[in-house]
Amino acid sequence: MLVLDDVESHAQLLKLLPPLGRSSRVIVTSRDRDTLRSLTFIHEVGQLKHEDARMLFKQHAKPDAGLDRSLVKEIVGECKGVPLVLEVAGLKLQGKSDERDWRGAKSKLSSYPEVVDKLRISLEPLHQREREIFLHICCFFGEVSRASVFWIWEAMRQRRA
Repeated sequence: MLVLDDVESHAQLLKLLPPLGRSSRVIVTSRDRDTLRSLTFIHEVGQLKHEDARMLFKQHAKPDAGLDRSLVKEIVGECKGVPLVLEVAGLKLQGKSDERDWRGAKSKLSSYPEVVDKLRISLEPLHQREREIFLHICCFFGEVSRASVFWIWEAMRQRRA
């Protein structure tokens, strides 16, 4: 089985797809339906319904009981029902009780029109060096042990210090 995640175009799909045997199975994810036009079966996964999205967000954000509920609703709405965005936004706000932090996050989320851009709220607070280290580690995700990633990170941090 082969999984191709977040394929951007049909041309990219054709470049990535190796010659396949008859029993091969491929799962392709894309935000663009036209990218998948040559595939046999397409299963469309919709966005989370608002109540499910709210529950997922609150599970990660753990908002204070005194926080304005309409603000939570607005932030959840800005996440467009995308689970990863809901989790990232929730974790970013976890432990923050100042309503200004929440309004700032809502403002940032609404300033990004594309869903993928909304994930920037997790990278923006990092210093340039931390951002580079994070992106390097993402390249190795799942391929090397946590200890190896730690040592790579530590070596990069020391080299740039």
